[in-house]
Amino acid sequence: MLNTDSETSTAATGIVDFAKSQQHREVRRKRKRYGLVLLPGFASTFRIAMSRAAQIAYAYDANEVFCFSWPANGRVNIPDYLLDQEDAKASAPAIADALSQLFAFLLSTDAANRPTLNIVAHSMGTFALRHALQIIESKDASLMAKTLFDRVLLMASDENYQALGLKEELEPLVRLAQTVTVYWARDDIPLWLSQQINRQARLGNYGPYRLADLPSTVTSIDCSAWSETKGDPGGEKHWGHQYYRLSAPVINDVKQVLEGKAPNEIEPRLPNYDAPGQSWIIPRDLDSGREIVEMVRRYRQTLSNAAVQI
Repeated sequence: MLNTDSETSTAATGIVDFAKSQQHREVRRKRKRYGLVLLPGFASTFRIAMSRAAQIAYAYDANEVFCFSWPANGRVNIPDYLLDQEDAKASAPAIADALSQLFAFLLSTDAANRPTLNIVAHSMGTFALRHALQIIESKDASLMAKTLFDRVLLMASDENYQALGLKEELEPLVRLAQTVTVYWARDDIPLWLSQQINRQARLGNYGPYRLADLPSTVTSIDCSAWSETKGDPGGEKHWGHQYYRLSAPVINDVKQVLEGKAPNEIEPRLPNYDAPGQSWIIPRDLDSGREIVEMVRRYRQTLSNAAVQI
């Protein structure tokens, strides 16, 4: 985890220093090792966000993590969810300022010498990221005209499941990265509640809408077989929403993505039915995995060609 000693350090100067540090590590070690930019989700206080940044730094085998800790309340209930949503959106200008300066630095660096950086956005962190990217797009779209990140991992994303195909939502993110990997689970209870609140199907419950219409760089990973996790030391349930940092099979998949393996080479994935080469499932075992693939096929047939609305 990168720390800055200057009392005048800001998120913008900090993230550029983070990128320079990653660049220096790669030159010194003469091999690629990646840095992660984390946007944590709903109810993640500063302390929780730092803890989760440390968790994924270790679990994903990263060099360093830069974490945007926006002011979440840390309480899990509907009123605080709505307040967190307001604060995530209100934090977007500061996130946009930091990312703008990062993008400018990366664009000023020869492509062969750019540091290997990846984005991990969890839950409502994807919502904050979306609003930040839209601010950058409106002010200076040239900053997002080139591929600047290796991988983007959208984990249990609390976003509209059409968002990756919409220019006014997450489509700019697809242009920024070599690949975008969406991890989702049908039994993510917080996102089912979010759907009731936001009146839109969630990316983290369904995966991307009309995946085959999206660029081939976007892949969808069904984690439903491995989404249930529990916390320590009390063993509280996470209701299918924290697998990105605690589920060993999901972490195993993530590490292979970050290592640059092709989607069809990542084990023990099975191909899902809806978008060949783009849609995958992490099975509990091969037989149950095939059963789940068939169940998902029937499940998705219940969705209309229009967006799911409730």
